[in-house]
Amino acid sequence: MSESEERDHDEMPIGAFARRTGLTPSALRFYGESGLLTPVRVDDATGYRFYDADQTERGVLLRRLREIGVSLVDSRAVLDAETVTAAGLVEAHVRDVEQSTLAMRVRSADIIESLNGFAETAVVTISGPALAAAMDQVASATVRDQGLPVLDAVHMTVADDEITVAATDRYRLAIRTVAVLDRVHRSWSGTLAAEDLRTGLAQLRRSARVELRVAERRARLCVANGAVLDCRLLDVAFPDYRAMVADLAPVTTSVIVEAARLVRAVEAIDSERIQMRTDEATLVVAGDSVPATAHRLSARTSGASLDIWFDITTVHPGLVSTAGAEVLLEFRGAAQPLTITSADSGDLTTVVMPIGHSN
Repeated sequence: MSESEERDHDEMPIGAFARRTGLTPSALRFYGESGLLTPVRVDDATGYRFYDADQTERGVLLRRLREIGVSLVDSRAVLDAETVTAAGLVEAHVRDVEQSTLAMRVRSADIIESLNGFAETAVVTISGPALAAAMDQVASATVRDQGLPVLDAVHMTVADDEITVAATDRYRLAIRTVAVLDRVHRSWSGTLAAEDLRTGLAQLRRSARVELRVAERRARLCVANGAVLDCRLLDVAFPDYRAMVADLAPVTTSVIVEAARLVRAVEAIDSERIQMRTDEATLVVAGDSVPATAHRLSARTSGASLDIWFDITTVHPGLVSTAGAEVLLEFRGAAQPLTITSADSGDLTTVVMPIGHSN
């Protein structure tokens, strides 16, 4: 085969290349004129454009970049960069889009509130780092569920010179209280979209003081340098967690154990299920793998002996988010919730459902 015949064999017309890359012929012509994806040959007589099969990867990447809104200039930079640099450029674009989306939400919320005549009022001022830590801790009990938006939400209550935040995914309930910096202007409660809070945690951590302002459909956390974290208020009924906690069965077994050692023991077990049982002055943590691995931890125990199993995905986040050197585990029997609190500071409580017990 001659060199010319071999070249013609590898080339494909614009229609075939369009189908292979998912780009339209008109888009290919535009990108050719822009220098982003130049055809390997243009027939002098007909003007037909031909592309090489080796250009397919570049064409597909260009289409995907444009689908997520990357500009022509930035697309060229990604296409021509080394892999690591290109990935960094895409990540930077995503961050810019997130910031732009957040700013658009703030501006659109202002417009909507103005049109509806809803006034925004100040509620309270709190420590940004303390609020960020509280949000981070209870967020471990959220889960994304389009059918049940309340499961990806944080309920906030302002009353009696403190803020209480709570979240639940039906298997866990996390509750945290934070003291306010100034007096409470008025009592208030609302259910905030956890997605909006996650976006602004870094801003909260960098702000010594944060003012909470609320309107009809949103809560605004005014942070440092005049920035605003805008959070949607969800029109959903949040479970009455206070009544739920008040109605818990009496504690039958209490265990105080070093928090770091307990977390390390749970993380060292290669099992989806975690067993907790008590011996005298000992908490035994094990899994259901074969051969079984058991960790015996010195602990202060009181009450009835126990042997209970938990799903690791529900109990581990509750243990990790607990502050303090020691953790207090309060058991109520095999079919009742476990509460996890800091033995030093009881301002965070996580309620976790077990999945069974050993006979």
